[in-house]
Amino acid sequence: MHDGPTSKDLLETAHAVLRNDILPDVSSGNKHNVLMIANAMAIAARQIELRCDADKSELLSLRHLFSEALGDDQTPTSSREIAGLNKLLTAEIMSLSFGQPSKRRDEIFTHLVENITRELNISNPKYLKSSS
Repeated sequence: MHDGPTSKDLLETAHAVLRNDILPDVSSGNKHNVLMIANAMAIAARQIELRCDADKSELLSLRHLFSEALGDDQTPTSSREIAGLNKLLTAEIMSLSFGQPSKRRDEIFTHLVENITRELNISNPKYLKSSS
């Protein structure tokens, strides 16, 4: 049993101290560097919190796209499977004629939009909020 703060908690606390307590006293020449460090800490905290679920969602979506090629083998695997399925997806995208509407094109488009949204939610959630 782990009673102490999580990695995410530690990063969030350090981020808050850096932005609220240290940044106001930093010279104007170094403010950009401190903000860059604070943003990196915030991204790392979101990665700790959201990466596992994002990877699971991507894997499930890719398995759905390639269910016929995979057959019944739906055993949980690693990021290697995600990479392999993304190679299949890349090859299929390169071979498709995206000017022609099709169910497959729509499925791939939906997968890509959902995956990009998950990644933006980790790396730059403010962008998602400002674009909606």
